[in-house]
Amino acid sequence: MYCSGCGQAMESGQNFCPRCGRSAAPTAPPVLNPQSQLDIYGKKIRALSILWFACGALILAETIVDLIASYPTSASPLHPREFRLFVMFLDVLQVSLAVPPLVAGWCLIGRSGTGRIAAIFIAFLGLAKLAAQLIPRVLWDPSRSPEPTPLPILSTLLTAAAAICTLVILMGLRNDLLYQQLNGSFTSPPHTGHGVG
Repeated sequence: MYCSGCGQAMESGQNFCPRCGRSAAPTAPPVLNPQSQLDIYGKKIRALSILWFACGALILAETIVDLIASYPTSASPLHPREFRLFVMFLDVLQVSLAVPPLVAGWCLIGRSGTGRIAAIFIAFLGLAKLAAQLIPRVLWDPSRSPEPTPLPILSTLLTAAAAICTLVILMGLRNDLLYQQLNGSFTSPPHTGHGVG
């Protein structure tokens, strides 16, 4: 047997290395109790909801900046009334893009029973939006597309980060059980008495 710290040869009965003093017995990693695991998971869910709220706020800010920059100031032959109505309709659609991230944040902060499923669904929508934005840039000549401003790039990256974190934190059986315990809907299976002598 050899010391795991310095490589010194040790006899089988020695508990500590004579050269460096390291323990010969391997130390087991500390085991978290269920309540501390639940507390850690609760903090992850809270951080995830804040990330989704930030994502929605950033998309909303991006939309407002776009609206201010592109909104026609007065009726002119270049901007007839029908065109302005169409632009307003597009603006409403653009504002609605901020709704899913805000809904995901709201569902997670409230820890509703369906909040986990809603957040996972919205995460997949966010990844689909990311793919829809990136695929045309890759397939077509990027020099022909306008250079994006920093705000859309930041909102796209934040959406991708929120979506990936959501899928990592919320998917899986263990995470499902932890989420159910967080919102109080988890009930343990009844004890049947089998195996008791």
